[in-house]
Amino acid sequence: NRYSYCFNNPVNFIDPSGNTPLSTPDNPLWYDKLSMSASDSIKGAKDYLFEEFSSTKIAAYSAAILSTGLDFFSGPLHLPAKLGHLGEGTGEFMARPTLDNAPKMLMDVSLTAGILSTVGTQLNTKYLKYTGPGSKPVSYDKMGNVNKGTWLTKKKYKSFTEAENKLQIPLKSRPIGNIEEVKVPWNQYIGGPKKVRGNDQWGEGGGIEYRVGGF
Repeated sequence: NRYSYCFNNPVNFIDPSGNTPLSTPDNPLWYDKLSMSASDSIKGAKDYLFEEFSSTKIAAYSAAILSTGLDFFSGPLHLPAKLGHLGEGTGEFMARPTLDNAPKMLMDVSLTAGILSTVGTQLNTKYLKYTGPGSKPVSYDKMGNVNKGTWLTKKKYKSFTEAENKLQIPLKSRPIGNIEEVKVPWNQYIGGPKKVRGNDQWGEGGGIEYRVGGF
């Protein structure tokens, strides 16, 4: 059967390679089985909590809190199913671009954006900012981006004195007495690395610095 890969429904389901089976309620794949098992287990646990701990208001409140905790910790168990179904809504919309199918595609878009955001957060690059009495603290805009023009480094020097000699630390910011860790979002442009030139104001130079927004 040439349409067996999509359970004889090539209008609603597409698969360009013809090698990936789809998960349906009648024939669920492993990720849907995992999600359903998690849902059943959580439901059973909740029923038990509310049956056993509903005699007093305090017990009922405690059961409600535990129930919320179960929902929170079971969330990751549903992620494989969400990823497994990613693209099905878009495929169905492309096959039949109707208003009824549009929400399915939007769900794909929303899930993809959530995944990218989560991954992007983990990929934030860590930098260091050496500061002294006259230094301005690192500031951020409303989107959480580091403001442009901020000078940063990645190297942790053995002493503040070494940092003063290597980096572009203005005289008014000396002596250095603090190291601030700065996370730059993965999608924010930062120029560098650039080797700092030494002069009377900056010290001997030779350190490596980066500048948010470029040089």
